[in-house]
Formats: sequence, structure tokens, C-alpha cells
Amino acid sequence: MENLLDFGNLKKPFNFCKGLSLSWAGLQNHDMSAKSAFGWMKAQNLEELESALKIFDGPVLNFVFATTDNHIGYYSLGHIPIRNNPENIYIQDGTKSINDWVRFISPEETPRVIDPDIGFIVTANNKVASDNLVGGISLNQVISGRAVKITEYINAHIKEKKIFDVEDMKKMQLITHDVYCQKTHESMIKILETYTG
Repeated sequence: MENLLDFGNLKKPFNFCKGLSLSWAGLQNHDMSAKSAFGWMKAQNLEELESALKIFDGPVLNFVFATTDNHIGYYSLGHIPIRNNPENIYIQDGTKSINDWVRFISPEETPRVIDPDIGFIVTANNKVASDNLVGGISLNQVISGRAVKITEYINAHIKEKKIFDVEDMKKMQLITHDVYCQKTHESMIKILETYTG
């Protein structure tokens, strides 16, 4: 299979060899996102909320919620395409049918969790599910060092039996420390200096 990116020149690792045409799931027909959002706002219980979430078909986004009757949940919403060749997650030649989108995942296939045993949900643009999902839809997601740090923060509070307040929520939103960057930044700086110096 032909690779559309030329990685031979490390000074310009994203040197495109051909013109590109991009497709975006957010530009598909009959978007029901507004109807879905109105349903979220009017939902009186978990069942009504889930019904509204299932019709969202705009661009992919993470949706977390807490209900007044003590449920928490996470849904990955939106049009997530299934490809003929789901294992290859990089830019593909759109003139070849092997690289076509064949359908979008159904609401029943979307990554989601309601009331997890751990008692909390962390979503910080991180990998939310295993690579075994239908169509390989999580293959291009990465484990976020920020999510790791937020999880550590929550677990420390739980261990110390602290009650979370608004200030704790603000602190979690502002966590930007990436544990992976901490381990790799010196090597990355050396690489950058080699190719930019």
C-alpha cells in the first residue's frame, strides 16, 4: 500500500507527496445534534438522557454527566466512521475502495460507561477504551499523561477521605502536567536541537 507521507526526510517529517482531500464526519447529512442537545437539557431521568444521547450525530465529542438520582456516565458521541481497513489509522489514498468509510458505528457500539465500579470517570482527551472496539475506533487514541495525573489526584483525595469541592474541580481542570513528557522531554529536546540547530 502506498504511503502518502514521505518520512525519508526527517527535517520535514510531514512532507506531503500528493494533494489531499479530507472527509469529516461532522459534515455529513441530516445532523441531529441540536435535537439531541435539547433532549439532554429536558431529560428527567437516565433513560431519557440516554435516548437523547443516542441520536447525536455531529462531530465526535466526549460527554460526561451526573444525574440528580446519583448516576454518572460517559458517552463518546458523534459520527465515528468504520473503515474497510480499520487497522490502518493513518492518511490513506481515497481513490482506493479499501480505504472507504463503510458505515458509522451504531449507538449500541459507541464507547460508554454508566456507574463504573471505580466510582468516577476521567476524560481528558485520553484513550477511553481498548483497541478491541468494533472497527478499531480507538486505535488512534493515546493514553494521556494528563488523565493519569487527574486519576492520581482523585485517588489521593479518596484515600484521605476528602470531600471534593468546587476548588478541587478547578484544580483538576487546570492539571496540565504530563507524566510521559516528564519521562521523555530531555530526549525530545535533544532530537529537536539536532534537526533545528
